[in-house]
Amino acid sequence: MNLNIGCGADPWGDIRLDIARRYHNVKTTANLFASAEALPFKDRCFLRVRARHVLEHLPHWGDAIQEWCRVTKEEIEIEVPVDAGFVKRQIYQEILSLSPKNLYGLYILPQRRREHLWKLTPEVIISEIEKHGFTAQSNVIKLPIVSFSAYGRKSRFFLFKKISERTQINTAYQIIGKKITSEH
Repeated sequence: MNLNIGCGADPWGDIRLDIARRYHNVKTTANLFASAEALPFKDRCFLRVRARHVLEHLPHWGDAIQEWCRVTKEEIEIEVPVDAGFVKRQIYQEILSLSPKNLYGLYILPQRRREHLWKLTPEVIISEIEKHGFTAQSNVIKLPIVSFSAYGRKSRFFLFKKISERTQINTAYQIIGKKITSEH
């Protein structure tokens, strides 16, 4: 079984946990409502635990990581924004989609910025995860500002590739932790 912590509208996972029924006028897909800092589960009951853009909102993020590691058997995935990456990604999505709902989302961006309690680096998160018997590594998630279909026949055009590579924003850090197994 897989656990999606702070799922929002994301349908991934067998158990989707969130603290709210709605997030910025979008109904969550949660099938369990509880705190991400005190999970109501037994130890090691999930193969995989995922928390995307949750940690920076929690007052006790170290306790949350400890809880997430406690309920995980094999793998934990944590994603946090790079600096103002969350805001940049939202601006990009909402400007390009001119629906009234998305324009309203752009209007409330200053409120979203205030929701982040922490600016966490991958090194700090990795250090915390490794305290609980995991090995961890981080990746950077990039978002292209200008996107070309540089695949197939068009991939031979050097200019398309270069423009696409040079117009990216680092939006988030993805930290993957794998449980250390002791083999005798």
